[in-house]
Amino acid sequence: MKQLSLYALALLLLAASANAAERLRYVITMADGKQAGEQVVERDDDGLVRVRFVFKDNGRGPELEEQFRLGSDGTFSEYAVRGTM
Repeated sequence: MKQLSLYALALLLLAASANAAERLRYVITMADGKQAGEQVVERDDDGLVRVRFVFKDNGRGPELEEQFRLGSDGTFSEYAVRGTM
């Protein structure tokens, strides 16, 4: 019974964290260790995902802001991107 309770608690915490807003930041570095860009991913409680991606090599490269939402079947129900390539 104790093991079942721990399992149920773990599932409950996992479900709660799946609905919580989340922000992840990834740093992109070159071989010499210098930062060349970043990607920031924000997931809202309502399922909206916003992504900011920047990568520069010698001052050139993409800067993109993207947002999307997935439907219940895992496909895009909303999608938009803007920026420069």
